[in-house]
Amino acid sequence: MRQTKLILFYAILFFASAAWAQFTTVTGTVVDPNGLPYANGTIVPTLITSATPTLNGFAYTPPTQAVGLNSSGSFTMRLGDNSVLLPSGTQWNFQVCSAGGTVQPAGGKGPVCFFSGPITISGASQNISSTLNAAALALSSSAGSGLPLNNSPASLPSYVTNANVFGDSIAVIGVPNQNQDFAYLVAQAMGLTVSNDFGVSGQQISPIAVQYGSTTPAAATASIAVLGANDISQIFAGAYTQAQWLSAWEWIAVYSSAPTGNIVKGAGFTCPTCSSNTISGTVTPVVYHTGDTSTTISATVSGTVVYVGSYQFSGLVTAFSVKIDGSQVDNQVFTVTGPMPVLLRYAGLASGSHSVVLTATVAGDYVAATFIAGNTGAANTFPVTLIGNTLNWVGLDQPTIAGMNTAVAGLTPTLQGDGLLVYLANDHDVMSLTAQPPVYLDGVHPSQLGDKIIAQAFLKVIWNGNTAAQNYSQTLAALNQYVQQTPPQGAITSTFGAVPSLYSSAGVLGELATDGGNWLHLQLGTVGGAWASIPLSAFQAPRPYQELVNDVSLTVNTPITLFTYTIPASSAGLKFQLECSLPWAITAGTGTNTLQLIVSPSQTPVTTTNFTGKIYTSTALAGSLAVIPVSASGSTSILTSGTITPSATLLSAELTGSLNASATAGTFAVIMQANGTTATAAAKSGGWCRLNN
Repeated sequence: MRQTKLILFYAILFFASAAWAQFTTVTGTVVDPNGLPYANGTIVPTLITSATPTLNGFAYTPPTQAVGLNSSGSFTMRLGDNSVLLPSGTQWNFQVCSAGGTVQPAGGKGPVCFFSGPITISGASQNISSTLNAAALALSSSAGSGLPLNNSPASLPSYVTNANVFGDSIAVIGVPNQNQDFAYLVAQAMGLTVSNDFGVSGQQISPIAVQYGSTTPAAATASIAVLGANDISQIFAGAYTQAQWLSAWEWIAVYSSAPTGNIVKGAGFTCPTCSSNTISGTVTPVVYHTGDTSTTISATVSGTVVYVGSYQFSGLVTAFSVKIDGSQVDNQVFTVTGPMPVLLRYAGLASGSHSVVLTATVAGDYVAATFIAGNTGAANTFPVTLIGNTLNWVGLDQPTIAGMNTAVAGLTPTLQGDGLLVYLANDHDVMSLTAQPPVYLDGVHPSQLGDKIIAQAFLKVIWNGNTAAQNYSQTLAALNQYVQQTPPQGAITSTFGAVPSLYSSAGVLGELATDGGNWLHLQLGTVGGAWASIPLSAFQAPRPYQELVNDVSLTVNTPITLFTYTIPASSAGLKFQLECSLPWAITAGTGTNTLQLIVSPSQTPVTTTNFTGKIYTSTALAGSLAVIPVSASGSTSILTSGTITPSATLLSAELTGSLNASATAGTFAVIMQANGTTATAAAKSGGWCRLNN
């Protein structure tokens, strides 16, 4: 009996040890970039998985509840070990919220949340503090914390100033404001402007190539896209193969990144018999010719790699040979169903100029070229191309998606090795269909959170996360803050009522969007469910942070408005906190020169509140201070300085106070005035005000 008990004891101990080894004790301490702890905040883990997870053969229900942070911002939790969980490749995302650690305005930003991941959790224990803190948002206020940042990433050339967006509906819908779409967030984080958004809902790889082909690539213009969503079902059904799709993907990548002085297309080709056989509107322009075997299309390019962009027409046979410097290197016959762009790559050439000739090989068939390019050029002639992996799509074949992404992951280093600036963002692995909170609206289109996570994936590959880790973490924090602070209002137009919303799905609180007018709409429950509508004015608030980007001249004895805030009627009874830092200078003047600070609410405040003004008249911080009550509409002078001796010295003024908003919509203005007989004066660039409620 004693022996039996010992056997049972050791068996229980063995299985308990094995079960414990399936889990990892995860710890961390979360602090903001200034070292402030996320005291008494929360952290929520989310498992990223492509299927229902199992742990050593048993179903695993990942935790989704919030775990509290202590007063130091520290936490402990137990999570399934990613090296044991199935399917393979699982990771964890984390959402951290300030909650009890929120620093309220005016000293802070109010409640903030940020996301970090994906992180592979494995082993007996793991501390993830450094990863979390790289993405943590500042809890306290500081000027200039919004987008865009002026930091240039290590991999983005300084000559890039703007971007074009391409793709399908993922590039154009899914968020209340278009400027919250992933591509716009990436551009803003890079300090770029979006020049064009060519995205069209429902388009597959071939018409997206037409989007690219309709432009002339320029070194100053980056290209941003996520490709493949509408191709998944086509590949799975056999409408075209993964290899064909990959060749079209490569066509897009090379066309948009080849050095601008080393790519020939359209009228640049030499094709004596092509004048009557040029197609526009397929991949613009396609030059082709039918007929005898004497037909040639030729161009001269330079480099160690030559690219030939060709095209397969629908229902037609394309047959031609390729000669480089007089030697035949290829013979192509396209008989597959089109239309589909095709990219042919010929590497290992001697450095220098190369003659490329395409010759028809079958009478009556077609020879086709969209472009011919080489891989060398001046340093400032290489456009930047940013492409994201194919995202998950609920109900579609996961192996097909995985195959597409594996293929492009293998191809991208080859193009980069050629010298082309092609970057692949791994947005697929950070976008889980089962993530909580949801990163998809409907299993297809990203939610506002999803767009932000996709943008983070793009930023990570651009900054490489290593060579410029500080730039990446700063921009990641700014990106989180930008998305969080952008109000839920915008110009997206949706069909409501009896017509089901594109973005709603069962079990989700459908779409949150505007109708382009004055109302915000939320569809409740499943597709076709009831709609709740509330006025947009209920969500409107003054843009809290404003900054002078240029000097503002102060006309003598004239009040000059520096900042104006709109206060909606829905803010009745709310108290707004004002904080301003205003550099100034009076460089010349006659008479008694003074400086004056003024505030002006257009409506009578609900209650009287006090404003404090400080004007420093020397670099030793000597100056004037006053505390003045504001109880009426119109201008109230807070402080007039003592006599100022004009000089080139840059000095400072400060203004703080609170305003109890009235029940009537109005404005609140911050005003500065230079006084004297004459005065040459200015409020200087970099001055700012923040009005928070």
